[in-house]
Amino acid sequence: MKTGLFLLAPVVMALLPAPGPAPSAAPQDFTPCIDYSYLQAVMGPCQGPIGGTIRVRMRQNLGSPPALLSFKAVVSRGVPARLHVRLQRRGSDYVLAAPPQLCMQGGGSWETELILANGQNLGVIGGYTPTNCPR
Repeated sequence: MKTGLFLLAPVVMALLPAPGPAPSAAPQDFTPCIDYSYLQAVMGPCQGPIGGTIRVRMRQNLGSPPALLSFKAVVSRGVPARLHVRLQRRGSDYVLAAPPQLCMQGGGSWETELILANGQNLGVIGGYTPTNCPR
């Protein structure tokens, strides 16, 4: 699998495999970042360390499994960044380890969108703020 950053007029993007060892499948308390009844999926936690487990929980069967969690933010002088990370199935949830690329420009908040295996983007399902980025 190829990974890397590429610049697309003027969007910085990356597609990464799920980083490092697979996050623990141990059951944990789950509090979604956004919990609106119309959301087809939710994610949590809203903040945590780089390498920490981020969970996505589906609320309904959509006919195609979740494939990517897309992080998006404005990193510098209005330049948007988007980072796609592959999800792994763990029990009834989908998980990934928070990638170190979220510390671009010293951290900050990122909106998250869920992309299904068929390419459908479900839109914003939450957000994530890394808590251990160097400043």
